[in-house]
Amino acid sequence: MEVKGNNTNNINYPLRKENILSAFCNQFEPMWSDFATFGFSPFKHMYTSCWMHSRQKIQVKNDNDTKTMIIQGVDDNGMLVATDINDNNTLYTLHPDGNSLDLMKGMIYRKQ
Repeated sequence: MEVKGNNTNNINYPLRKENILSAFCNQFEPMWSDFATFGFSPFKHMYTSCWMHSRQKIQVKNDNDTKTMIIQGVDDNGMLVATDINDNNTLYTLHPDGNSLDLMKGMIYRKQ
């Protein structure tokens, strides 16, 4: 099956699997090389420009306590960064190891 699409120059070209894969690889390969060399840091701005959870209130539960926190963004490793609603001066990095994130409920909790 061949579908016609267009690029920014309004030139029609066939939209085939091999064209899609080629376009993906042309974008992905240099990004992968940058990621392997520099880590998440070069992509942080691009990622956070699409980020929709900044300033969202969440509940962080541990074994015997629940804290209300506000998501501030992500750090250079891609981990969530939040502040305690009662202490805006301290940033907390929220690691996923052993935790689940449910943004629909606004909750981070230890996996059962």
